[in-house]
Amino acid sequence: MDLPLYYRDTSVIEKNKYSLSDDELEHFNAAVDHRLAEMMMGKLYDRVPSGVWKFVK
Repeated sequence: MDLPLYYRDTSVIEKNKYSLSDDELEHFNAAVDHRLAEMMMGKLYDRVPSGVWKFVK
């Protein structure tokens, strides 16, 4: 089974891993997780409901 593109294209994540400060990286990773939750559910959220996180891997 092929994974969707957003699972495979990690170039932006890898680039930012080495170019951001620890604090910036923490915020970036939170934004990545938030966006992944939105893509998994097909909805946009201001705050991701706690029950959604079980679908994010």
